[in-house]
Amino acid sequence: MRKAVHLILLLQLALGSVHGNEERKYPHVAETFNWWYPYHTDGEIPNGFNVTCEAIRVYRAKQYHVKELKDSTWAPALNELLGRHEYLGSWSGMDRGGDERDFIIMEYKDVPKAVKEWVREQHQKEMRDETRKDWLFGIFEKPEPASDGKPAKPPKWVDEKDATKADTTGDGFVKLPDDKNKVLMFAPAAIHDILPLWGADGTSCRGRNLDMS
Repeated sequence: MRKAVHLILLLQLALGSVHGNEERKYPHVAETFNWWYPYHTDGEIPNGFNVTCEAIRVYRAKQYHVKELKDSTWAPALNELLGRHEYLGSWSGMDRGGDERDFIIMEYKDVPKAVKEWVREQHQKEMRDETRKDWLFGIFEKPEPASDGKPAKPPKWVDEKDATKADTTGDGFVKLPDDKNKVLMFAPAAIHDILPLWGADGTSCRGRNLDMS
């Protein structure tokens, strides 16, 4: 069953990381997850964070297990994302393997501007470096059902290097899909490394949280 999840994030400017685990049996902490028990249930500061500013933002998204996506219209997007980066883990960094892995699908129009800019920068950098290691977030054009004799249109990876991209036919330029026609897909753990950016827009923390150095 689909689950609507509100991402209620207490966001702090953070430095450093404090976790490692080599266990490979499922479930295990994902190898790339560098945090230890990041979220408390009692409102305390998440572990591994040095706080200089606090902000609370609420976002709406949907959370799925792989078993809910692999036979759905989102299956091509799931395969594309996993082909570009290994699974990063759930909210707690756990990798339960196979059908039990979690993914978030969020309307792109609801993604904060600071996060969009960061994702675009990473895509640009990785295109230059000809690697895929930092493509933690996938931007996809929404799938379309079959209609009027036309076949269904699967979700399509969106290259956001520029506001426009060259038409492959060579007949000029085509505009990228509008934000309302796109989604952001990611493993929950992808949020942790850029947590401050989710609280940058529209809050008093904007100046501090935009500095990810």
